[in-house]
Amino acid sequence: WYVDTRVLFYRKDTLRAAGFDTVPKDWDGFRNALRKIKANVGKDKYAIILPLNEYEPLFNLALSVDDPILKDNATLGNFDSKGYKETLTYYKSLFDEGLAPLTDASQISNIYDEFARGLFSFYITGPWNIGEFKRRLPEAMQDDWATTPMPIGPCGINYSSAGGSSL
Repeated sequence: WYVDTRVLFYRKDTLRAAGFDTVPKDWDGFRNALRKIKANVGKDKYAIILPLNEYEPLFNLALSVDDPILKDNATLGNFDSKGYKETLTYYKSLFDEGLAPLTDASQISNIYDEFARGLFSFYITGPWNIGEFKRRLPEAMQDDWATTPMPIGPCGINYSSAGGSSL
């Protein structure tokens, strides 16, 4: 059995090229870094990948606001809350600004190859992928990627969802 939490995997080289030594800690700073990365990588590449058929990126952002995810005795999603609307606005802006492609995971041939090619510089996934990144990324790139916690939301929170597996 294992339990872990989602984190940001990122390319240190493209972050540095955009003028950042570290990943900004809050939503606004993070979006600013994504904008600068996108400006550097050009129109056919992106700052972040947020596959539209994966709920976890949006869910993790929603955990970063001070509204509960569920309402009415945990029977309904709290989608009409101020915090969720703020989350959805932020998430949508990443697509509207061209920082993330409008794509789902099935349209990415190989997440590791595309990360190595620079199609995107940030990817929200779990620590189980650390071993995969070490195995699947080119040797020359091994010092150019890292992980960091999710950015802090507007309420000063940067929770992330737990996931796990069992035999």
